[in-house]
Amino acid sequence: MNLRLIIISIVVGILILSFLIYYLSTIKKRKGKKELRKRILAERIDNSKTARNIVFGITKGKQLYKRLISQVYPDNFPQDKFPEDKREVATLLSQRIVCAKRDYNELLKLEIEVEQFINSNT
Repeated sequence: MNLRLIIISIVVGILILSFLIYYLSTIKKRKGKKELRKRILAERIDNSKTARNIVFGITKGKQLYKRLISQVYPDNFPQDKFPEDKREVATLLSQRIVCAKRDYNELLKLEIEVEQFINSNT
């Protein structure tokens, strides 16, 4: 009976000690998160545009990306039919499209540039 009580008190002591070590080691991290949250809430920035961009990037961005990249892919502009400067512009546009793959607002801006580029070739 006495040995059982000693084992239980040792286990409880180890648990309490483990909790204290964990709590003390994460204070700085929790404090940093708390300060960041206060700072963000104090700025009162409207994040609806960012949220809309993220949602549209997930739902509509892939289709728009595929359409744009297929229109300006540099291999679609053979050297014998198009001048080198058109191929360079197509290459730059395709690089920018790849970089903006998840940014729907940027893809919309690039869509206008792609349309201008396509219309200048015809």
